[in-house]
Amino acid sequence: MLLDIPNLGVNMDEAGNLSSEYLPLLKLESYIAKQLKELKQIKMDLELSKSMFINMYRLADEEMNYILKHSLWFTACVTYNRCFSSGNGRGITLNERKYINHLDQRLIDAHKEVKSQRNQYIAHADINNYERAEVFGVLDFDSSTILGHSNFFTRTIVVNKEKSDLYVELVTRVMKRVIEEEKEKSDLLLKELETIKLDESNIIKPTNVANKEVMIQYYNLLAMKCCTELQDFHKGIDYLTKSIELMPELWQLYSNRAQIFEKIGDRKRQAEDIKRANELQGNKN
Repeated sequence: MLLDIPNLGVNMDEAGNLSSEYLPLLKLESYIAKQLKELKQIKMDLELSKSMFINMYRLADEEMNYILKHSLWFTACVTYNRCFSSGNGRGITLNERKYINHLDQRLIDAHKEVKSQRNQYIAHADINNYERAEVFGVLDFDSSTILGHSNFFTRTIVVNKEKSDLYVELVTRVMKRVIEEEKEKSDLLLKELETIKLDESNIIKPTNVANKEVMIQYYNLLAMKCCTELQDFHKGIDYLTKSIELMPELWQLYSNRAQIFEKIGDRKRQAEDIKRANELQGNKN
């Protein structure tokens, strides 16, 4: 079995070129890989919109915060609706029949509200209840003489604290289903990777392999995932051994490897690592 490994130091420059800091990466272009990529993008949008709806009402109710609240509301609505909108950049969108229609009515209505706010007001200039502008002729007191003109303009934030909490609940429920589907696609991709043939042209070479501390962090992460998720203790030992080869002076690495030797019943090598860890720790003190 293979691992789902997070955070591998991938960077993108202004031209859209990708680079890897620490480990070689293979850019995946299969149908399942593209679906998983797009689900992760959608999940990020949902996390952002949820955070913005929450933070709208962490701001004090003061005039100076009005623009910030208004901006958060606009951005939260647009970002949420991106998940249900088609475009050239993403191959999938969230289907309302799958993600919305099974929810209780108050959340279905909340979804329609956020959609309406975006479509009627935020992204378009349709007739709406969120802003009003008028121009008036101004008369003197006896209404017999026109003095000039004046104007009236108001813009309101219709999302009060109660509505904001409801929208957060909506986004949370949608995100829960996205995470479930993301896990399904991840499992399918891991099975696909077991049979994939490496193509050198798609490999992104690492640029920062000299950073031993970070390499050790990744090797330790891989060792932990091998032991906890796959129960593959020998592979876990291999990754910790790679860490020790990079920085043999770190007593913690020997201590960690000793624990895995204990798991597989290798008392001799366990004792050797414990002895070495104690020696290094004593030298440090």
